[in-house]
Amino acid sequence: DKYVKGIMDKYDARREIVAQGFTDLGFYAPRSDATMYFWIKIPSKFNNSMEFCKYVLDKTGVLVTPGSAFGTMSDDHFRVSLVQPILRMQEAFERLKKAGIRYE
Repeated sequence: DKYVKGIMDKYDARREIVAQGFTDLGFYAPRSDATMYFWIKIPSKFNNSMEFCKYVLDKTGVLVTPGSAFGTMSDDHFRVSLVQPILRMQEAFERLKKAGIRYE
């Protein structure tokens, strides 16, 4: 039990960075205290989640997971995990901003 609070605080801080980072980029990024993932809708100009995730990776070097990896019903979303350290997450959002990745 003595470790749980510290781990929860770590994930909560990461959750805030991801929620704010994607919101700043125009995405709807609802936070959930029940999971360590975000499911975020891909912009409509992309045909599927794989196309969007490849575009992001090619332009920024930032890896997000296509929703299609979890079934066809998720192909209009991508998944972001909260496992990276905060500094790494901040770097990812700087890359996304610099590359002009936005929900449009």
